[in-house]
Amino acid sequence: MKKLFFALLFIQTINCIAQNDVIDTSGYQVLRYRISDQTFLIKLDSKNSDAYLRRSYYKSQIGDYKASIQDLDIYLGLKPSDYQALNSRGFSKERNNDLSGAIEDYNKAIEIKPDYLDAHYSRATNYYKLNKFKEALLDFNKAIEIDPTYYKSYLFRGYTKEKLQDYNGAILDYNVVIKHVPSEPRAYNNRGMAKFFLNDFVGALADMNLAIGLDPNYAQAYNKRGQTKYMMKDMDGAMRDYNKSAELDANNSSLYCNRGIIWAEKKEYKSAIKDFTKSIELDENNSESYSSRGAVYEAMGNFEKSKSDLKIAEIIKKSK
Repeated sequence: MKKLFFALLFIQTINCIAQNDVIDTSGYQVLRYRISDQTFLIKLDSKNSDAYLRRSYYKSQIGDYKASIQDLDIYLGLKPSDYQALNSRGFSKERNNDLSGAIEDYNKAIEIKPDYLDAHYSRATNYYKLNKFKEALLDFNKAIEIDPTYYKSYLFRGYTKEKLQDYNGAILDYNVVIKHVPSEPRAYNNRGMAKFFLNDFVGALADMNLAIGLDPNYAQAYNKRGQTKYMMKDMDGAMRDYNKSAELDANNSSLYCNRGIIWAEKKEYKSAIKDFTKSIELDENNSESYSSRGAVYEAMGNFEKSKSDLKIAEIIKKSK
């Protein structure tokens, strides 16, 4: 009975982990005691597969994903057909920044159980992070086919469709999320961005207002609303939103680039250079920040720096 309890506990946990839910890392000391208990059991029996499985789970809970992977390697050597353990190892690899390795594990889990929702969803999110949007779309489609009520699949499929420039398709997915999970600010913000790319700035602004109404600390929504206000010629409103976004998240390269453009249009060149430089510090591959800074340097008469920045911008664009 005790063995069954641990097995059921682990299955439930893997289901949560695979779906990228936030892990509760409170009670670290309790988890470390549990790790010690499983280590003791493994010393008594080096082939105690359940102990490796439980210890891997506890290690992932304290954020020690490398050690979790090591335990799952041993467990899967003993139980190679456990698709849920493969999925869990994929999760730990993902958290350890080994996205390709994670996808390999999700592939194996899907080979064993083709209708395994968690593996399709997790593989899709990894493809997305690797900019493999067509592959991600196929997996999100499959995840929705398996469970049409798992609305995170629609949310992230919407993101993926935006990357593939299917903005109308993205809006349809966000509509599904909003209908069933009306408190999800990301759905409103990203539906707003899809409308933005369709030049529906009034609709975009309305959606971003709703997103911020649901989450007043949503830094990205302020940044995107700033872009929308800029397109609507509301420069002061855009600047306020960029300032608020920077206050909430000082590490977003794009917002400094966006704000720098407004400074440049106001002919506040020193402030523009400062923002473009900050944007580049945060993302050295931001070609727009290089080209914009180059244009400002040219306006200031610093042609040598302008030429250098414009050349770097061109190199980055060609490399993409």
